[in-house]
Amino acid sequence: MYRRLPIHPVRLLVYAIAIALVGCGSEATHPPSVSPLIPITRNDSLAIGLVGLLPEKPWVGGPRAAGMNGVIVGYVVSHPALPADLFVTGRRDGQRVPVLAFKLTFVIAKAQGSQGPEVVQGHGTLKVFYKPNGFNETVLYYPGAFEQAREIESDHIEFYANPDSGSDRLYRHIRETTIATHAFEFAGRLWRTPDSRSASDLLVGQYSDSFVGEAYASAAAIQGQSPEESLIALAGAPHRPVRY
Repeated sequence: MYRRLPIHPVRLLVYAIAIALVGCGSEATHPPSVSPLIPITRNDSLAIGLVGLLPEKPWVGGPRAAGMNGVIVGYVVSHPALPADLFVTGRRDGQRVPVLAFKLTFVIAKAQGSQGPEVVQGHGTLKVFYKPNGFNETVLYYPGAFEQAREIESDHIEFYANPDSGSDRLYRHIRETTIATHAFEFAGRLWRTPDSRSASDLLVGQYSDSFVGEAYASAAAIQGQSPEESLIALAGAPHRPVRY
């Protein structure tokens, strides 16, 4: 009768290594499908605190379809790599204003939904600017408000956005990855934000008749206020239509 011989320990080890290599080769040949616009699962840093506005034409509305682009402008109220107090006294009434502002330019790459676009995905660039005497309300109305400011950081942005059908809120889930930084002098010393920072953020949006557009605020920056109230606290109540 045929009797099976025991496998030598060295030969058994060789078999195990061969099986492992075959498995690795199979995974390399058939990588898992990954969407390029997936919300990021890890958070390497705290996000930049943003409060701003997406201006709209009342008869058109905000960008919602693939290929459309938009610009959100506003104030930076916090940055994980900078001191907590990013404000100076800059108005005639003595109110403190932020020394940092931002401009987020984006394009929608994909929109989907059974009755209108319920979810949109896109990408863009977030630029952060510095002005020693601070930014007032003109940053929302006038593109030239950035001309005399110093660009200190540029981030690549990927996002997906979805409206809340039970409220008037729109949520933009954002991943920011720094691609360039520049040194600047602030609070008596030279600063430069990290050039390899990445973070996830949630921008909460709300349509504002007062500002004629969508007011946005980072979830961490709202502090019990609505996005519109957060914007009014920084820019004051609007006195004229938005022109951007």
